[in-house]
Amino acid sequence: MTQTINPAWTPFDNNVFIEPSQPPATDSASVGSTATSTAAVLKRQFPASYRDNDTLKIPSLDFVYLYSELGVQRLNDIHDYLWIAGRPMPPRPLHYQRAASRGLVPVEKVDLHLVWDEKTLHLKPIPLYLLNHGFWIDYLICKNNCACATGESTPTTAKTADTNAVRVVCEERQLYECALGFLLSYAALIQYPSDFHIAQDTHLIPETVTWVQWVKLVSQLLDKKNCGNFNKRYRFGELRLSRLNKIIYFGSFSYRGYSNWYHTYGSYFSRNLTPIVSAIAYITIILTAMQVGLATNHLKDNTAFQRASYGFTVFSIMSPLILGILVFVLFVFMFLDNLARAVIYKKERFAKYDQFQAGDTNP
Repeated sequence: MTQTINPAWTPFDNNVFIEPSQPPATDSASVGSTATSTAAVLKRQFPASYRDNDTLKIPSLDFVYLYSELGVQRLNDIHDYLWIAGRPMPPRPLHYQRAASRGLVPVEKVDLHLVWDEKTLHLKPIPLYLLNHGFWIDYLICKNNCACATGESTPTTAKTADTNAVRVVCEERQLYECALGFLLSYAALIQYPSDFHIAQDTHLIPETVTWVQWVKLVSQLLDKKNCGNFNKRYRFGELRLSRLNKIIYFGSFSYRGYSNWYHTYGSYFSRNLTPIVSAIAYITIILTAMQVGLATNHLKDNTAFQRASYGFTVFSIMSPLILGILVFVLFVFMFLDNLARAVIYKKERFAKYDQFQAGDTNP
């Protein structure tokens, strides 16, 4: 039996990317009528491979792969604290990011999309298949007899943003909300022709998309958008990486944070010792001023000033020493933890390679 869809759920029409000289495409109300042709097209629009727990796999149209491309569960898990890392507003356009001296870095991990640090803003390029109308119809829009519409329970549930009540969410709806929020983020990033040219230069949008088509797409996205229909992560725009790391540090006590800053031990010492060295320089200035003050007739017999000088001298000796010891202790902990992880990982990977050589699985 064919399953019908509600056309109001489609974020854009199937004629958005049809040139005026081309005949208009015809829509079909039944799901599956274009599934075969859509699948054939999507195979050419998917990446060559993807990584699943460090295992290379061929992309497919199942939920596992699509959610690895579109899902933002890591950010949903800390949604209540995202206000610390960014404002609940659409992201600023690309020309603003350039004016703020931020380099635009393409990244394929969607949970790093719109995450920025001191000099860079990470952006996931728009996958070509997300601009495929048939892909939305066949794989992202839940059907009228879906449990999302009927209220029946399914294995996949999610808490609402405002209450602890659990609402039923099917796999298609999860993917739909993530994909729609992602496209809406680009509706905010690319507002002007200058933004469009920046996106083209940095390969953030498919090269076949024209400015006229983009304007038509955005007008339909904004006309049909609904706060309840896109993933709650996209209620926020840019998120600061340093604050995301702190949320993870204090929330789960993980030194690795949201995205590990320290790719080498040298970068670890540089990031942590530089503030200590700067503080020592400032302390040196204060100690020099105190020494000059103690040499004057007005302050050398001042009991309060002498006590303050004594206390600050002890502080200036002990505080850098304590901070330096803490940095070294954390380094030892990181080194031992990385060593243990490397040993365990080596055993697991070589076990998989042995299975691969035996013909049981892929490496």
